[in-house]
Amino acid sequence: MPSADPDQPFINFDPQFCRRIARVAAAACAVLVLCTIAILLTVDPSNTRCPGWILIAKNGTSNSVWGLVAMQAVPAIWISFIALNGRWFARRMIDKLSWGEQTLRADDAKGGGFLRFFGIGGKFEAMSAVRAGWVAFCSIPLLVIAVKCA
Repeated sequence: MPSADPDQPFINFDPQFCRRIARVAAAACAVLVLCTIAILLTVDPSNTRCPGWILIAKNGTSNSVWGLVAMQAVPAIWISFIALNGRWFARRMIDKLSWGEQTLRADDAKGGGFLRFFGIGGKFEAMSAVRAGWVAFCSIPLLVIAVKCA
């Protein structure tokens, strides 16, 4: 479904929207990472249920909250990379969409498709859902601190 605009070859894909969503998600993830680091650096862990910011499980194993911060930083760095290189990512998406249009057209005779199976109507909703999932993943360390350590 190519459009007449050479900068937007697909009617159902808007590179500006993709960049905007990526920038919002990158900013949200960065804020969450910075808030988590600020809490871990400024709050005295001896007054919490996690002495030394160590989570102790019922079976005796322990994990550092800093490990969760490292896991939180990986998607934050990736989504920031996508936000900073929006044109490259949009070009890559357009290439993948054109490949998908050619190869999957015969498989989608009913007009349903993989995303419709999960109740997602189109590529915009899928991208927004993925970005929201990344932001939710970035909030896990803050939730752990609030629930387990407070």
